[in-house]
Amino acid sequence: MIMQTRMPPLHLGDIFDRLFKLIGKTVVRNIILSLIILLPASLILSYGLDHFFSSISGLSELEESGDFGREGIGGLFSSMGTFFLTLFVFMVATLAATLGVIRVSCSQMSAKDLIWQDALSQTFSIRLLRVFGQVFLQYLILGVVFIVPYTILIGGLAGGSTGMAAGGGLVFFVSILVAAYLWVRWVFAMPAIAWEDAGVFASFSRSSFLVRGYWWRTFGILILLNIITQFAISIISTPVSFIAFSDFFRVYFDMITTSMSKGEMESEILPELMNSFSGVKFVLYIAFASILGLLITPLITVVMYFDLRARKGEFGETSEADESELATE
Repeated sequence: MIMQTRMPPLHLGDIFDRLFKLIGKTVVRNIILSLIILLPASLILSYGLDHFFSSISGLSELEESGDFGREGIGGLFSSMGTFFLTLFVFMVATLAATLGVIRVSCSQMSAKDLIWQDALSQTFSIRLLRVFGQVFLQYLILGVVFIVPYTILIGGLAGGSTGMAAGGGLVFFVSILVAAYLWVRWVFAMPAIAWEDAGVFASFSRSSFLVRGYWWRTFGILILLNIITQFAISIISTPVSFIAFSDFFRVYFDMITTSMSKGEMESEILPELMNSFSGVKFVLYIAFASILGLLITPLITVVMYFDLRARKGEFGETSEADESELATE
């Protein structure tokens, strides 16, 4: 068991070792937390998806019959509104599940066994509101970083101004670098809220403090671990996706076969394609992939968070070798 006051800075091999051990020690609690939080939201989202695709199918049938009009458009916008509302509920639930997983993982790294019931109650608290605020501000800032140069670029292309378009393209490229820098700088804001009860603005400064002097190291390890994680998740989730979309793929391939043999697409194929899409199956697949990600991805951030805290000397004195490493980075 890791004693928080004696944790040394971690090398890459140590980070892999701690990560795998942390996954094993928290997997049951994190699965329970994720299921409790995500399953109700998944069922809500499945309703929104079914409603949306049913509306598209209905519009296709109305267009074929010549009855397409204001009522059909109104129904489409209504179903879109329902879909985006249910999608928002699912995104909120995903944030809550992430917060709960981080809370459990941080407690395990601190040699404290937090049971899932306590983690669940601690998730739905002021911490969750702070996480909402932090995520909203972060994406707002990153959005502005992209929108301004993108607007200049589009304005130059639309107005036929080569110089303005070139300048906008250059600024847009720079904005990508700025966004990457800010993403790494703020990546530990959620652990700061989950474990240190930091406020919204304090979480940004806390994460920036931890990353300062270790930006490139943090960036490289996060990219490496996330690439490995996403590859592993895709290997597990891809076969499940074929099961979830089996009816959709069947109708789709029938559509291609029919169009190739007759040289044209039959009018009833599109409504049939939309009706074959199961919102429940699709969302359950999304929930499955999301839970897989929650078992690993937030834990990467937690291990890196504790490593950076150790490098800042927050867990006691470091060895001479550690001090030498700090001085050279």
